[in-house]
Amino acid sequence: MAESEAETPSTPGEFESKYFEFHGVRLPPFCRGKMEEIANFPVRPSDVWIVTYPKSGTSLLQEVVYLVSQGADPDEIGLMNIDEQLPVLEYPQPGLDIIKELTSPRLIKSHLPYRFLPSDLHNGDSKVIYMARNPKDLVVSYYQFHRSLRTMSYRGTFQEFCRRFMNDKLGYGSWFEHVQEFWEHRMDSNVLFLKYEDMHRDFSEALICQLLYKPSRRRQPPAFS
Repeated sequence: MAESEAETPSTPGEFESKYFEFHGVRLPPFCRGKMEEIANFPVRPSDVWIVTYPKSGTSLLQEVVYLVSQGADPDEIGLMNIDEQLPVLEYPQPGLDIIKELTSPRLIKSHLPYRFLPSDLHNGDSKVIYMARNPKDLVVSYYQFHRSLRTMSYRGTFQEFCRRFMNDKLGYGSWFEHVQEFWEHRMDSNVLFLKYEDMHRDFSEALICQLLYKPSRRRQPPAFS
């Protein structure tokens, strides 16, 4: 008999309690009570933002952005905790108050949908790099992440997890809407839309440099197939 959620430590009811809903989008519990503050978060023109749906290659992208923006030595990247250099906006640590006071240029990450990001980002007040990943690969990585994360304790089958993914029952809501919202803004002068698979075929450092150093230049939309 196939394993079911009801027979495992994380039952459907327990798993549902891990999230809360904000304007129709399921978000992690640590976002509760801070969405208005996030919307009003003060953005600086020198900021560089990395935005992804979870498990879309954020670690790869943040290393490239850090190297390009900081002129860092690639050999030193492996010796440092780069996550500390690029805080996640909505995470409990280090928190919004600390991120507000970071020295410019700030490098900030987020998994939030476009509509929930600081309103100043919508006005083109800083640079945003978005990366999308093939959902067939993403869902496998997201499933393994949920199984390994002690706070989630997910023990359902992969098939059940896929149903949750397809029905927008996971944190950060619909992958389809998340990607679509940024795709619609791919021609904004401050937005660079990348694909994870392209980053592996061509490291795309030149494209990232284009956004970091020539943000006002209009780009041709990338092919999205």
